[in-house]
Amino acid sequence: MERYDEAIQELSRALELAPESLEVRVAFGLTYEMAQRFDAAAAHYEAAIQLDPFNPRLYHYAARALMSAENYGAARANYDRAGVLKLATLVLGDAHAEVAKFKDVVDLAFIDADKEGYLDYLRKLSPLVRPGGLIVAHNMASPPPDPRYVDAVTASSAYDTIFLNMHDAGVGVTLKKR
Repeated sequence: MERYDEAIQELSRALELAPESLEVRVAFGLTYEMAQRFDAAAAHYEAAIQLDPFNPRLYHYAARALMSAENYGAARANYDRAGVLKLATLVLGDAHAEVAKFKDVVDLAFIDADKEGYLDYLRKLSPLVRPGGLIVAHNMASPPPDPRYVDAVTASSAYDTIFLNMHDAGVGVTLKKR
């Protein structure tokens, strides 16, 4: 049963008692995300960032909430503040449309989008991943991925795949062999 309003009331009391609590701010953000109140979630994550500005995970949490609210510019700014944009190309928007625009060879493709679209992403990204490169897919245990994606990365001799952390959300790590 979803009792987000009750959780928010309890967290409000906790915040009154400990206004500088990083844990309470993060719990607020997570609760608001689960309640799909993304702007409120982002506001609490931003408050957490003010408490611990050197914690890159907080910037990711804020960016995730902002992406869910379709505020892509602010999400990108959070990834930039965390230093991620120096290391990776961030693609925000409709993943099916955006991934089709890619042309450059990549060493690593990270898939974390709509689970029913994973096979489509694999088909579009695999030709761009160099041999020896990796395709990493998030949430391989919960929510369950499209079984066609799992078949594609485990049955083909072009890939070697392992699944990690399956007791939690799970991650599939696929080596492109050729």
